Amino acid sequence: MDLREKILVALSEHFAIDFANLIGGDRITGFVVSPKFRGVSSLKRQKLLEKAMRKAKDPLSRAEERQVLMIAAITPEEYDAAGVRVRVQKIKQFPKGVVEVLLLGTPSDAEYVRKAFDGQENVQTTVPKRPADDVGRFISFRAKSIGTTPLTKAEALRILKNHRYVDVMPTA
Repeated sequence: MDLREKILVALSEHFAIDFANLIGGDRITGFVVSPKFRGVSSLKRQKLLEKAMRKAKDPLSRAEERQVLMIAAITPEEYDAAGVRVRVQKIKQFPKGVVEVLLLGTPSDAEYVRKAFDGQENVQTTVPKRPADDVGRFISFRAKSIGTTPLTKAEALRILKNHRYVDVMPTA
């Protein structure tokens, strides 16, 4: 488990996270969206994040804490006012109920979009990966039906359009 995942697990143990975007390898920055931050001052939000990372089942070590440069704690309403949605660029249909979802973003963005499918009955997803020929910020994963009804591009679009933090491009 990399440090980003460890931080997300630690934070999830202490409060519900609607959406998170953590980036970086040795230096972590990003934001976490949670209703827990409503009516809480900025300073108190930071203390909540720090406490969650220290009091987790697998707490961050001192060295790991030093790798966290900045994580903003914001409410869903603050994110709606200023946040950028995860952009699904393309959904490609394959035979046998398989779709590939290509998005512009980070691994944590892809994990968020992937969870939209994992919440569906009879759908399995692959681990997100960067396309081999991509030098930009694209990442993709596949979703497939494991039931009798194949997963279609139209159904994938319906699933994704119902998510608050996902923006499906018109050409998808």
